[in-house]
Amino acid sequence: MLTVGLELMPAIGELAQSITPLVRQFSAWLRENPALVQGVAKVVGVIWLFNGALNILRLGANLIASPFIRLIDIFLKVKAGLALGGGSRALSVLKSFGNGAKA
Repeated sequence: MLTVGLELMPAIGELAQSITPLVRQFSAWLRENPALVQGVAKVVGVIWLFNGALNILRLGANLIASPFIRLIDIFLKVKAGLALGGGSRALSVLKSFGNGAKA
C-alpha cells in the first residue's frame, strides 16, 4: 500500500502544480467580483430556505391529511366488506377498528 502511494506522489505533485494557477485565477476573480459572489450566495441561500419551507409545509399537510386518509380507508374497507361478504364481515371490521381505538 505504501509503495502505491509513493508511486502516485509524482503524478499528484504534477496535478497540484497544474491546478494551482487555476485556483489562483479563480481566487483573484472572486476578489474582483464580490457583488456577484454575494448575489450567487444569496440565491443559493434563498433556494435552500425555500426548499426547507416546502418540506415543512409538506410535513404539515401530511399531518393534517393523514387522519382523513385513514377515515376514507376505513369507509372503503367497510364498503368492500359489504359488497363482498355481507354485513357480518363488515361488522367484524368495524369491531376491530373499535377495539383498536380503545387500546
